[in-house]
Amino acid sequence: MDGCCVNGNNASYKYLFCKSGTAVATGIGNKAIEQVYTNTAISTSVSDTFDGKNPGEFRYLVGGAATVSGTSHSTTVSNFAVNSTTGDVTATLSNMHIGDVVTLPVSVRSENYAPFIRNVVVTIVGTPISGATINLGTQNVYNGSSQNVVITSVQIGDTPVTYTITSGGTATNVGNNTLTITGTGNYSGTRTATWSLQKATPTVSDFNNITATTNRSYTGSAQSVTAPALKSGRNGAGAVTVYYTGTAGTSYTKSATAPTGSGTYSVTFDVANGTNYNAVSNLAYGTLTIAPVAYTGTTSVARDVRAERAQQNLTVTLPALPEGGAYGVPVFTNDFVTAASVNGTTLTFSVSAKTANTAAFVTIPVTGCRNYNNYNVTVNVTARALGNAGVSITEGNKSLTYGTTGFAFHGTVTNPGGGTGTWTWSSSDTSVATVGATTGVITIAKVGTTTIKAVYESETTRGEATVTLTVTKAAPTVTAPTARTGLVANGSAQALVNAGSATGGTLKYALGNESAATGNYDTAIPTGTSAGTYCVWYKVFGDTNHSDSAAAKVTVSIAAPAPAPDPTPDPTPDPTPDPTPDPTPDPDDDWIDDGTVSSFVTRLYHVFLDRKPEQEEVDGWTDQIVGGSLTAGQAAAGFIFSPEFIDRNMCNSHFLDYLYLGLFNRAADDDGKNGWTFLIDEGYSREMVVQGFLTSPEFFNLCETYDVNPGTGLANVPALGTIQTDHCTIAGCPNDAPVKILVIGLYDTVFQRVPEQEEVDFWVTLMSIHRPDVTARVMVNSFLNGEEYANLNRNNGDYIRDLYHAIFNRDADEGGFNDWLNRLENEGWTREQVLNGFTGSPEFIDQCHHAGIEIGGEI
Repeated sequence: MDGCCVNGNNASYKYLFCKSGTAVATGIGNKAIEQVYTNTAISTSVSDTFDGKNPGEFRYLVGGAATVSGTSHSTTVSNFAVNSTTGDVTATLSNMHIGDVVTLPVSVRSENYAPFIRNVVVTIVGTPISGATINLGTQNVYNGSSQNVVITSVQIGDTPVTYTITSGGTATNVGNNTLTITGTGNYSGTRTATWSLQKATPTVSDFNNITATTNRSYTGSAQSVTAPALKSGRNGAGAVTVYYTGTAGTSYTKSATAPTGSGTYSVTFDVANGTNYNAVSNLAYGTLTIAPVAYTGTTSVARDVRAERAQQNLTVTLPALPEGGAYGVPVFTNDFVTAASVNGTTLTFSVSAKTANTAAFVTIPVTGCRNYNNYNVTVNVTARALGNAGVSITEGNKSLTYGTTGFAFHGTVTNPGGGTGTWTWSSSDTSVATVGATTGVITIAKVGTTTIKAVYESETTRGEATVTLTVTKAAPTVTAPTARTGLVANGSAQALVNAGSATGGTLKYALGNESAATGNYDTAIPTGTSAGTYCVWYKVFGDTNHSDSAAAKVTVSIAAPAPAPDPTPDPTPDPTPDPTPDPTPDPDDDWIDDGTVSSFVTRLYHVFLDRKPEQEEVDGWTDQIVGGSLTAGQAAAGFIFSPEFIDRNMCNSHFLDYLYLGLFNRAADDDGKNGWTFLIDEGYSREMVVQGFLTSPEFFNLCETYDVNPGTGLANVPALGTIQTDHCTIAGCPNDAPVKILVIGLYDTVFQRVPEQEEVDFWVTLMSIHRPDVTARVMVNSFLNGEEYANLNRNNGDYIRDLYHAIFNRDADEGGFNDWLNRLENEGWTREQVLNGFTGSPEFIDQCHHAGIEIGGEI
């Protein structure tokens, strides 16, 4: 439209186009570029488009002469051209200088808009050195002073770069430094590199206090040389270690430990690696010389000898020599000393007879000491009149027991005199004791008294002393007799003890009571016949050199039955054939006991199984007994412990009645039956009781009537064996098994209910088979610590009352109840501890023994 102007945008440029040239184009932006001074060709474009406008076809022309402005105005332009269609601008620059600005005007024309000028503005800039290579030469070696970095060249490609060092170009110590350079001339920007001084290798000249020679004198202590230090202004060396090596005949392996002995030592030092210095070894320090000194130790010895007596081969110990020293040939000056020689540190010499106080000197040269000058040792020999040695015996009068060994008397003197004194010991009665002539050791021969004398004599003194030695009787050695165990009254006298022995006398025995022997002592071992407890006293009657021993006793028991091993023969014949015959007695049985083996077997069936046997049953047992594979006792045990007899569940009283009838062929007497009942109640198993019957004389007599071998009992008798598990089947007997009574009582008092039959059978069966993991204590604990009891919510008082009823089968007494309650509520006891107290009591143990079940340990 005429008179209207339209705005257009292209990239960063803003144009104002006016139709038919009625307005002047303003705000058209120039195009600015940078040109590195080394790049002479310019190539760019000024072509445009208009967003959503139609300028028509563009045409481009050189809009005028190129102009140069800026700092030096030395840049010239040639070959300035514009592509009329594309708007591409080209030109060649020469003689460029950083900072010059070249303006290239371009005329822009279109079909629908007025022409305008768009300038290409070129600024000449320096070449950046950010990618330049800085070549460093070999850096200087540390010397304690500030030193400059060594740069061999800075290049971009093969072209050298001009630059100046901005920072990091100097350093004093070894370590990384950051060098920064800045481009100059036609180069711009910065570039960095890392460099470091090289470590120096230390030399002697780097250190102070280097001494060529150090002269010292021997002191007995190590003599060290002070380690050298770096000179002022230098640092960064590692630790300095001084070493010493023997030279010039001095033996001393190189060591950092300073030497002590005299000699000549080469001194060197090593320097460890440091921050500014490398490590180095064996730097020469100098020479250390330690000179020997005058000896200040012992150089004289005094030696007295007896006057008026010529003596040969006397000795004296000379002082110990320092390192390397040796004694030379001794020199003596008068006729008192007649000969002298040295062996090691012992001087041996001889003297002539001289009056008291005559003196002589023996001089022995000492040479070769490493740390000392040569010197002499003098021995002063003086003749002395014989003096009193002042002898005494340390132990005094002594009483020793016969048989004592290793005892020795010891003598002492107050005036030992010269030389090495000698002791001589003697005994006035060698039949009592002898004494070692030089040792004083006593050897005793018998009881009695003797006088012991000690004589001491040295080269200048003498003396003697005596003591009385009394030898007394010794106690005899006794090996005590031991009680015989397993004794069973059998109508014959039996030895009560196994014989003891004695040394130093005769061991004798006597019967007595708990307090003393009541019979005469004799060497024969006492015997006993009846069942009971016996006190066997014994003592040793001493001999000439031994006293009598104190009397002592051994307590021995003879029991009615003796525990014995397992009643079950191997193999155990089963008197009940398979299938088991009907145990019902045959009313038409016409058995006649005719004293034969088959009659013995038949009576076992009649007595123990209460029935008539089949003929093949009798024949089987008879053949084994006659053939010797079974004894009569083993056969009887086979019946007694057969399932058929055990199922009769006899109470203890009826069980004993059957044993008396079957094994003794008579009814039980009251005393005998009461004795066996007592033992069962005390814990004897039925197997133990049967063993007692089978080894008794009465059973032997029964076997004799049938002409069968009774045997010697059974093997491996268990402590816990067959027990009654249910109601006794003998007609009219109200006796239930004690274990069953115990189980029912637990249900009644603990759970407060009547148990089911299966519950009772369960516990009775477990108790009867004697499982090691199920004891009476385990059973009681399972009742009182189980869920059923816990659900009753019994308090502590109720709990204690339940224990009295369940375990003791009675009401609690007041004192016991209060004591247990106090433990629970005031003393911190747990219910388990209280339960263990109840089940460990004699009352409960008696119940378990009577029932024939295992008590067990604490829960």
